[in-house]
Amino acid sequence: MANFLDQEEQTLLKTTRTREKQFLLIILILLVLGAGGAAYWYFDRDGKAGGVSLNDLPPQPQLSPEEIQDVLQTVDRHIVLPPGEPLIATVQDAASLKKLQPFFDSSENGDQLLVYPDRAFLYRPSADKLINVGPVYRGDDQSQGANINLELRK
Repeated sequence: MANFLDQEEQTLLKTTRTREKQFLLIILILLVLGAGGAAYWYFDRDGKAGGVSLNDLPPQPQLSPEEIQDVLQTVDRHIVLPPGEPLIATVQDAASLKKLQPFFDSSENGDQLLVYPDRAFLYRPSADKLINVGPVYRGDDQSQGANINLELRK
């Protein structure tokens, strides 16, 4: 009869171990799913909260080539700029931009926005400071780079 109890105990032990393994597997799956969801939320939120969407920016007057070079040389003293010529806009209504996009929370009228294909720089000429840097979003379809609602006017 001692053998029979040993087999019962062994069966009970195996069942307990199997349940523990199943429980640990379920916990591991939940942790992986939770981490994946948190990562998606963080990177999706982080990118959009800190970036610039060109869809909401108002029309801007066009700068002369000399003015563009002056702005680029000045900002380049503070940070290494990407190659190529950016789109440059001057903040004319900081209050409305602050409501539209968090990127402009620290902006003031007269700040200059330099927009490259993947990065935007907010520069304050009056203080000679770089105010903000963030990614650029062109709406829901990232592949349509030409679909930008920021117009340059003379």
